[in-house]
Amino acid sequence: MSIQSQINDIIQKLTAIWDSVLLTGLRLPFAVVDRDSYLKRIFNRPFDNCSPINVLPKNDVKEASNNAIIFHCVIVSAISFLLAIPQTGWPMYTACAIDFIQFQIVVFILTQKLIFIYGNPKSETHADKKVDGNVLISLGNKVKNDKIISRTMTSLLGMAVSTFIKKMAQKLIVRVFLLNLFKQASRILGLSISKDAFDAGLDIAVAITCAIVCAVVSYVLFYPMMKRLQRGLYREALRHE
Repeated sequence: MSIQSQINDIIQKLTAIWDSVLLTGLRLPFAVVDRDSYLKRIFNRPFDNCSPINVLPKNDVKEASNNAIIFHCVIVSAISFLLAIPQTGWPMYTACAIDFIQFQIVVFILTQKLIFIYGNPKSETHADKKVDGNVLISLGNKVKNDKIISRTMTSLLGMAVSTFIKKMAQKLIVRVFLLNLFKQASRILGLSISKDAFDAGLDIAVAITCAIVCAVVSYVLFYPMMKRLQRGLYREALRHE
């Protein structure tokens, strides 16, 4: 068995354990989307025994689903940005755990909305009022498993970039170089900057840069995954018409 296959097996086993934990989390009120109120809010009409894709122009449905994906992509990236600001100690590790959880919860919330828009391919009516947790996990795994190695490498790359930025910012030679650079720039602008102010500003800049890296990683992982789900649900809806 190749190393890649072994890594894939380990990740899949860990994912199975995590999915069982998520089934409990999906019972939380804020993780459940009310089908009727959601569809009425975005389409201004009810859909009792059908899905929007069955009765509305395809472009209108696509626009609504695209808007939902972009909105939740912004949400998940913004939360990742905020949670990445703590840089050391237990706040950082706690924030990392919360970020992982919030990413999964937002994925499931958006999955429910896309299922309500395109119809549930796992049911006979395709217009269920609620989506079973196992169905959400099944659909989520379907769009994740084929890219699981690349997704893991993307996450590790983001962590490596953040760690590199932090390490470089701690090196004396780098801090001295940047301090001299800022002093030169401040003279040109007619400003003055103290070493304490520079140190504080550099620490803030490092924290913000690392937070941006985490937000970009969340975006890179979230957006393509949900677009694949959107395309899959659309194809299933057309097949059942």
